[in-house]
Amino acid sequence: MGAGLFDLSPLIFVYRIHGGEPRFGDDISELDQLILRPAVGYKLNDHFPLWQGYAWVGNYQPSFREENRVYQQLLYRRKFPFVKVLSRTRLEERFIDNSDGTAVRARTMLRGDFTLPDAPEWAIVVYDEIFVNVNAVGNGPTQNSIKTDCFSV
Repeated sequence: MGAGLFDLSPLIFVYRIHGGEPRFGDDISELDQLILRPAVGYKLNDHFPLWQGYAWVGNYQPSFREENRVYQQLLYRRKFPFVKVLSRTRLEERFIDNSDGTAVRARTMLRGDFTLPDAPEWAIVVYDEIFVNVNAVGNGPTQNSIKTDCFSV
């Protein structure tokens, strides 16, 4: 997969090519989802870029369902002596096949990369993201449903 980043400060353009982000199921034998996500950003300062983007999402399991998303997001990036912090707040307008309208979803993510003192090229990563559906759409997401994804490595 290829990705590119053009930094024409303060304007930023990012793109992904060669299949985007393939996501596989539990046993990695089948493609569950494919995401293509170009975006344009504006650097407010060294720590805060704003982004406007589009995502095409192909959901393949249990049957194919297409989704188009327009999103706005604010990132916060900061490097401290012992940890790199990344926070992302995103608002998505979701156009889902066979649903009765536009679904709106808010997401917020917090990630910390804690560098190991004896091996600075390695880090312990802690990540959590919360998704909240702002509205209900017929044949689509229900309002106020909350999902969270978290992991640490």
